[in-house]
This record gives sequence, structure tokens and C-alpha cells, in this order.
Amino acid sequence: MSIHDGHRDRMRRQLKTSSMDSLSDVQVLEVLLYYAAPRGDTNPTAHALLSRFGTLDSVFSAPESELKKVNGVGDAAAQLIRLVPQVARRCLMSRSAQIEILDTTSKCGQYLLPYFHGESEEV
Repeated sequence: MSIHDGHRDRMRRQLKTSSMDSLSDVQVLEVLLYYAAPRGDTNPTAHALLSRFGTLDSVFSAPESELKKVNGVGDAAAQLIRLVPQVARRCLMSRSAQIEILDTTSKCGQYLLPYFHGESEEV
């Protein structure tokens, strides 16, 4: 019996009982990669991604072609990684659409943030 036996189940239980905040950046990537690689150890790939790109944000901002240069990242994993910030942006846009009156700077910021989320240059 290996220390890796049941690792995915332990990670999923941790997510159910705690939250994403209880995971390290490597663990966040590792869990995400479960859905692109249903079998196998995703930990080395998660470490390789962070090693190459430096931060979680940089991983999610990296072009698909660069992601696929990392050992263990194929088409499905690269597409899934690129999908995360796009889904987050859609969620933020849906939330900001519920703001009816922009009568404070805070509400204006909440409303406008999704339109700039993920941009690296002026839009």
C-alpha cells in the first residue's frame, strides 16, 4: 500500500469539509487536473506548472500552447486551465448585472471589475 493510495479521495473530502482556501496552490492545480486526467498522479504536473509559471494567476493566464509544453499537460488539461478564468469572469459579470443603481464607488467598481478581469492591457 502506497502513501498515494486514496489521495484523491482525501483531497475531495478536504474540499467538502473545508474549502478551496484550505488548499495550497499546488493542491488547487492538482485537484483541477483530476478532471482532465481521471487516473494517475497529477501532483508532479501541478508542481511543474507552478515551477514554470511562478504563480497560480500566471498559470491561468498562460497561453494554451505554453501550458502544453509542461510535462503532463495535454489538450484537455490546457483547455480546462484556460477555461477557469473565463468561467470566473462570466460569474462576476452575472453578479454585476444584478446591480441596479450605481450610486457608490464600490458598486461602480463591482460593476466594472468583470470587464477588466484577466486583461493585461488597457481595454
